[in-house]
Amino acid sequence: MKILFLDIDGVLNNADYFKDKGSHSTRGYGFLNRQADEIDPKALALLHDLLKDVDDLNIVISSTWRILHKLGELKNIFIKVIPDFPHRRIISMTGRVPSGHRGTEIDMWRKDNDFTGKYVIVDDDGDMHPHQPFVQTNFAVGLTKDHIQKIKDLL
Repeated sequence: MKILFLDIDGVLNNADYFKDKGSHSTRGYGFLNRQADEIDPKALALLHDLLKDVDDLNIVISSTWRILHKLGELKNIFIKVIPDFPHRRIISMTGRVPSGHRGTEIDMWRKDNDFTGKYVIVDDDGDMHPHQPFVQTNFAVGLTKDHIQKIKDLL
């Protein structure tokens, strides 16, 4: 099994998507109700295709969305955007550490789950440790085909 640690804001949505929708991003801890319409269908389709291409890849949510939603709710949000999204491959969420350091939360999940296999982190923020395989997106455009290729190369 391989793991993709997945951020949502800046990966599965982006500034261009919000601009095209005629809305503003509610990034940060001020948001209380993240919904399916905040997921860019094009970005989620890229993730869907990645899961089709890499059979043994599962997802662990590392996004702040995990603070507001239970795992089942997040799966349902993805299904609302793409009805045949393989939601069973979203297997867990990372815990939280007082510092909020994403890389530390991911290392903690790997330790707590005895996971020593291949993994990749995809996030628009850069708070990862140097030893972690990491693909950084940009909030302006989110997940792209180039990022998907980098993820495949790291797996």
